[in-house]
Amino acid sequence: MQTLEYANSELNKYYAKVVGGACGIRLKNAASGHPFDDRITIDVEKGKGTIEGSNERAVLIGVYKFFYELGCRFVRPGKDGEILVRRSAENCNVKKTYAPKCRYRGICSEGAISEENVTEMVEWLPKIGMNSYFLQFVDGHLFFEKWYRHKESSSLPPEPYSVAASRRHYADAVEAIKRCGLIFQSVGHGWTTEPLGYVTYGDTCSRDEDIQPRHRPLFALKDGRRGFFDDKPGDTQLCYSNSEARAAVTDGIVAYLRSHPETDMLHFWLADGINNHCECEACKKRLPSEWYVTMLNELDKKLTKERIDTKIVFLIYCDLLFAPRDVTLENSDRFVMMYAPIARNYFQTLYTDENFAAAVSAPPYVRNRNRHPQTGGEYLYYLQEWQKKIRCDSFVFDYHLMTFPYGGEPSFTKISRILYEDMGALEKAGMNGNVSCQLQRIFLPTPLPTYVMAERLFGSNRSFEKIETECLGAAFGEQSGKITEFLHKAEKFYLAACMRGETAAGRADVVEKYEQLLESARAGLSFTDENKTVDRSLKNLEYFIEMQRLFAAALKRKASGENNDEEKRALFRFLDERELSVQPYEDTLFRKEGLKSWI
Repeated sequence: MQTLEYANSELNKYYAKVVGGACGIRLKNAASGHPFDDRITIDVEKGKGTIEGSNERAVLIGVYKFFYELGCRFVRPGKDGEILVRRSAENCNVKKTYAPKCRYRGICSEGAISEENVTEMVEWLPKIGMNSYFLQFVDGHLFFEKWYRHKESSSLPPEPYSVAASRRHYADAVEAIKRCGLIFQSVGHGWTTEPLGYVTYGDTCSRDEDIQPRHRPLFALKDGRRGFFDDKPGDTQLCYSNSEARAAVTDGIVAYLRSHPETDMLHFWLADGINNHCECEACKKRLPSEWYVTMLNELDKKLTKERIDTKIVFLIYCDLLFAPRDVTLENSDRFVMMYAPIARNYFQTLYTDENFAAAVSAPPYVRNRNRHPQTGGEYLYYLQEWQKKIRCDSFVFDYHLMTFPYGGEPSFTKISRILYEDMGALEKAGMNGNVSCQLQRIFLPTPLPTYVMAERLFGSNRSFEKIETECLGAAFGEQSGKITEFLHKAEKFYLAACMRGETAAGRADVVEKYEQLLESARAGLSFTDENKTVDRSLKNLEYFIEMQRLFAAALKRKASGENNDEEKRALFRFLDERELSVQPYEDTLFRKEGLKSWI
């Protein structure tokens, strides 16, 4: 009932702003179908009628879709991310049914984040038709501490901060997720160490010297020794042929779910990284994926005995890309397969006819001597091999909005086009949605990438250009046309052969032309009091242009073979000093890493 009450409060709040007067719309939860599927029917005439959903979350999404149909737009998180129109009750007529194309439409926590960043993202997701939020790891400390300790900032001093504070932020975020009725996904990595009492991530993570003697035999044998791989708990596998090691993991998951019944989907991943599996003779008899599926079956039996019906998400990633040969899931209804093509090329669409045609072979598994797939065809081959062996629900876990937008093509135009194509082709790949592993603060220079992703996951068949026009038109108002033109030209700059490293010639000249483009764009901005959302968008763009101007100065120096230390200092000083002014929209820590890759 919590989400239905929230939906009703949101309906009344926005109705008062858009229409005014008493709201004559009734909300109805049909409570039908799969709990993760959203079906919505809006039947409103002259401001009166019903909004019905297949669950409480669908009702909330339906409320926002009603206002969308009236002309409102929700372009980014926060109060300055919405464009509201005025309508008379006489003109409030919406009759529409929605059945989203994909079951899983979610975001995963990443980057440097505050509690407010997460809460605002969570509250924004149903406004754009998304239905799930994934809080990574047991307490999110790895991500919260990056913000509150102001990692690598020369202007903001670290705040006093603790794991206990992260746990409070995590709990508050869960409360927001449940209030919005989103599918709550949690944890991921950490199960190979946390159940044994070790801290996996963050500034208090355990070290190899902390391993108790009785636990050392449980860890993977790598290069003749057992312990933390490269002294990193999160990258450390266990000796999966050891039944005691497997039991430690599965018992730990059962204990976690006993005390966290709010979890809708629990991610059970093995350790992060590649080429870090056990080299003992017993482990070498089976592929890592075969030991993994063995543990999944063991876990299912324990959860069934405990009458815990939480869905378990398993990860196809790195060394686990290689499908099992002789084991399969015994209860596929328990599980959801998650495919994570982390090393793919984000300059290109993955799910193309060409890549599917090339998905006929790929290198076989060689223990601790593997490489990431080199082509889209190889990635799809590994996916299809898993799909042949195991049939269960599934979604993609992809990284379009992690480092690529800052280090690949920062106008966000290219990655928005890739998202448009990838999200539109998931059904062709046999996948039931996407959970985006992405920075939470990635709305500068524009909110276009996440907006496009949400539209396509929901099922929009409109052209990319129409979605782009809608999003940027709402964000920038009357100036959206010239701003779109500027962003397209910026995209061409970053896609130039000399910028992609395909040729060494001509970079200085190309950068000089980019500087001219930036100056022209800045001079063309006109700040008005049109509304707070447009004003904020223009300020974000102005910030982006100035940052790019400083970046171009450093890049031109480097391209000319000159020392650019002074220009780099000016760039990073600007970013640090202005960080708070753009905090909800820009992850400065990751932006700096992206810029460093160029200069």
